[in-house]
Amino acid sequence: MAEFDEAVFRGKTTEIDLAAMKKVNGNCELNKDGFMEIKNGSLSTTQNFNIPLKIELRAKTDRLNLSIKNENGSMTFNWDDGPTSLIFMNFETKEWITYKNSGSIPVNEFVDIEYILGREITVVKVNGELRHIGSDFQYIRAYKENPEFSISAPVNVSTWPENATQKDSMITVESLRITEL
Repeated sequence: MAEFDEAVFRGKTTEIDLAAMKKVNGNCELNKDGFMEIKNGSLSTTQNFNIPLKIELRAKTDRLNLSIKNENGSMTFNWDDGPTSLIFMNFETKEWITYKNSGSIPVNEFVDIEYILGREITVVKVNGELRHIGSDFQYIRAYKENPEFSISAPVNVSTWPENATQKDSMITVESLRITEL
C-alpha cells in the first residue's frame, strides 16, 4: 500500500473549477460560499481523465445518495436501500457490487472522500479511514488482460431521490481534485 500511496503523489493534480462544471441534470448552482449545490441531479467535469486516477471530493449530503461516477461505473454512499452499504455499479456489465457496513457517511457534515481507481486495486477512504480496498472490478480485469487498456472519461458527482415519493436530495461540493496516476 505504501508504494501505491507514493505513486499517487507523482501524478498531476487538477483542481476542478466547480462553476465551470457541466450540468447533466437537476438543479445545480453556486451558493454564497462558492460551493456547488446539486439538487436531484449531477455535474460533470468538462475534461476527460485517464484511469488510473485518484478522485478527492470534499462534500456533504443532506440525506442520501452521494455518488461519484466515471466511464467505469459509479460508487455511492448513503444508498437509501442500504444506507450503510457502499454500492458500486459497473456501467459496461450493469453489475452491482455491494459492500456492507462501509458506505455510511454523516448527514449535513462535510467529509473528505478519496476514490482511487488503480490498475491493480480500487481504494475508498472517508476522512482518512479505509472503507474499501479490492481488485474485483471489471476495469481491473481488463487491465490484466490487456496492459494497453485505457479509459478516458469525465468525472461526475451526483445525487437523486430514489423515487418520486421521497424527499429531494442535495449534496454540497466544496472541492473536487483529480490526479491521473
